[in-house]
Amino acid sequence: MRPHPAARPEGGISLVVLLSGGLLDGDDVVIEVVLEPGAHLALRTQAATQVHAGRSRARLHARVGKHASLSYLPHALVPHAQADYHGQAAIEMHASARVLLAEVLAPGRLSYGEQFAFTRVQLDLDVWCDGALVARERGLVQPGAAMQAAQFGAATHTAGVYMLGELLPAFDLVACADTQVGR
Repeated sequence: MRPHPAARPEGGISLVVLLSGGLLDGDDVVIEVVLEPGAHLALRTQAATQVHAGRSRARLHARVGKHASLSYLPHALVPHAQADYHGQAAIEMHASARVLLAEVLAPGRLSYGEQFAFTRVQLDLDVWCDGALVARERGLVQPGAAMQAAQFGAATHTAGVYMLGELLPAFDLVACADTQVGR
């Protein structure tokens, strides 16, 4: 969708909503984000990301400059039966930057009886601050009765949230998280 610029003349949060029809076998999506010094961006998706059967990959690479802020809160990732998905996020941030990242993994399309019917979901995250690795997460979900019980227990969804950098009165990441289209 078209970007929604900051509403205040002195600056604020710009909003970009990513549109997708889902990921199909063979898709390799790359999102590059560069935030110049002082920029503030809320990056969202319009709906859950449907990951269809087959292999697909999505990569986010963001560079967040001095006193800049990035909030990336996509809707849930929904892997369909036989989906083999690899998601990667690499963030390079300045020491004065702020980053809020979240990711939710759904168990599949429940109304189609596809709970944990996907082949594999691999989620990788690396965050560097001024060239030093400050956060790394590697997640691998390969459904199977024993693995599901060990990784999820009775739960069906999993989520990860990272809040990195300085929290300054001039910019509130929670307000950034609440940014909606039309607000």
